[in-house]
Amino acid sequence: MINWWLDKGIAGFRIDAIINIKKDLEWRSLPSDRANGLVPVPESLVNAQPIEPFLQELKERTFAKYNAFTVGEVFNETDEELHFFIGKDGVFSSIFDFKQTMLGQEGKGWFDHTLPTADELKESIFQAHERADSIGVLSTIIENHDEPRGVSHYIAEGPVNDTSKKALGTIQVLRKGIPFIYQGQEIGMETKSLNQWRILMISQRLMATMWLKRPV
Repeated sequence: MINWWLDKGIAGFRIDAIINIKKDLEWRSLPSDRANGLVPVPESLVNAQPIEPFLQELKERTFAKYNAFTVGEVFNETDEELHFFIGKDGVFSSIFDFKQTMLGQEGKGWFDHTLPTADELKESIFQAHERADSIGVLSTIIENHDEPRGVSHYIAEGPVNDTSKKALGTIQVLRKGIPFIYQGQEIGMETKSLNQWRILMISQRLMATMWLKRPV
């Protein structure tokens, strides 16, 4: 399927949840860490290793043949693993830097976190580049589609306004790396904002109409 799309001229892929590519086929029951009975994702990955042979084969049989650009959604990679994921011999062209989105996490899901400080955010960004820049290129995000909205994660509730939102966006686009903008970030969407969802849906419909009416 990947080669089918590459044959069509696709230049590359954003590869979601790629570290989940291998499954634990024993389907064992795992311990829950919360009242709702759900099991944290890392627990399900412990017995589904190694993934390296899968990713190496994926690169050799698809991406490398077409010189395709790839961005892998990789969590919790160690310093030693960076050379496998990115760089000259890496299986991906780039991976997302999730270190900032994990600031303040208290271990019970994306929405269970404390407000990180500006210094913590700065240090996390600097550390990310210190460990990766000599190896390869990071792709940067404010948040992805699984996480709380970045403006609600990084900015205290009182100061959330257009100025603070633009400041957060400026940090992302001016740091090293390849900035990725997720749906809703272009209007500074906050967590659980129904009015902003309505604005986003209206703007998308308008854009779709403009493209449909565009002369060929």
